[in-house]
Amino acid sequence: MIKLENINVNYHDKQGHILQAVNNVNLHIQKGEIFGIVGYSGAGKSTLVRVINLLQKPQSGKVIVNHQDLMNLNEKQLRATRKKIGMIFQHFNLMNSRTVHGNVLYPLRDAKLTKQEKEQKIQQLLELVGLADKRDMYPSQLSGGQKQRVAIARALANDPEIVLCDEATSALDPKNTQAILKLLKEVNQKLGITMVLITHEMDVVKEICHKVAVMEKGRVIEVGKIVDIFSHPKQSLTQDFIYTASNIELAYQNIFDHPLLANKLQNDCLFELHYIGHNSFNPFISELYRRYQTEVTILYSDIEIIQNQPVGNLIALITSESTPIEKIENYLRQQNISMSRLNALQHENYYLI
Repeated sequence: MIKLENINVNYHDKQGHILQAVNNVNLHIQKGEIFGIVGYSGAGKSTLVRVINLLQKPQSGKVIVNHQDLMNLNEKQLRATRKKIGMIFQHFNLMNSRTVHGNVLYPLRDAKLTKQEKEQKIQQLLELVGLADKRDMYPSQLSGGQKQRVAIARALANDPEIVLCDEATSALDPKNTQAILKLLKEVNQKLGITMVLITHEMDVVKEICHKVAVMEKGRVIEVGKIVDIFSHPKQSLTQDFIYTASNIELAYQNIFDHPLLANKLQNDCLFELHYIGHNSFNPFISELYRRYQTEVTILYSDIEIIQNQPVGNLIALITSESTPIEKIENYLRQQNISMSRLNALQHENYYLI
C-alpha cells in the first residue's frame, strides 16, 4: 500500500546549515497493516509521516501509494489522492466554532453526495466512534478522548484507504489512550484501513501495531514484526524503548541498588532470558534443576500477550557448581530461549554482554 524509497528531507537552520531530518529511508507498508514508527523527539518520524501524503515534499526519493508515485502527480491529482489519506493529530485540530456534526461534515463539503447521504454517513461515523449522542455539542464541551474520537470520525469521512496518526494519543491520559487505541484497532479490523502510527511510546506500538520501524537521527535503524522486535531487539535504542514500555528498567534499578545483592552481582551470575510462544508456559526452571542441579533465583518475571503471542522476560541469578554456564545456555537455546549474561559492574548503565 505504501512504499517509501530512498527518502531524503533536508532543512536549513537560521545559520544556513543543512539539517537532514530524514536520511535515505526505505519502508514498505502492506495493505491493512497497522504500522508503527517510533523514535525520540527529533528523530524525523513526524517529518516522515508527512511525506506519505506529500504535505512534506522530500528532496529525493519515491513516494508510492497504492501503486501510484505521488511525486509525479500535478496539484489537482494530488488533492484527489489526499482525500483518500486521512490524518489524526496530537491536538485534535478541531474547529471550535463548529459542532461535532459540523466538524465531521466539513471534509464532505465537496463530496458528490446528497444532503441525506451526508447525514447518513455522519450518523454512521458518530456511532462507530461512540459519539452519536454528542452530535450537537461543541469541542469545548468535550473531554480529550471525545475530541480525538471526533477527529477519528472526521478522518474517516472520505472513506480513506490510509489513516496517518501523528502522536494521536500523546495528549491523552492512560485510560483515554487505551480507549482510543482500542477504537483504532476496531476501525482497522472492520474497515481494513491501513494505518501508520507515529509515536515516542513503545506501549502504543505494543498495543495495536503489526510492525514497527525505529528511527534515530533521521534513519530507520530497525524494522520488523512487533513480536520479533520485542523478543529479539537488535539495536540498543530499540532495547531502550522496550525497557521503558515494561517494568524491566525499574526492575534493574532496584536490583542494582539492592545492597544484599551486591556480592552476588559481582560474580557475573545475573542473566536475562527471553522466550516467546509456547516456551512461556514450559517449566524450564525446574527442568534446569533436574538436569544440571542449577539454582535459579528469580528477581523479575513478566509475560505479555503481543499480537496474540505470549512474550516472556526473566531476570535471574543462575548458578551451578557442577555445570558450566555455557552448557546451560546451550540447553536453553535448544528450547528457543535466549539467555544473556549481564555485566553487573556497570550498575548505572547496565548492558548485555
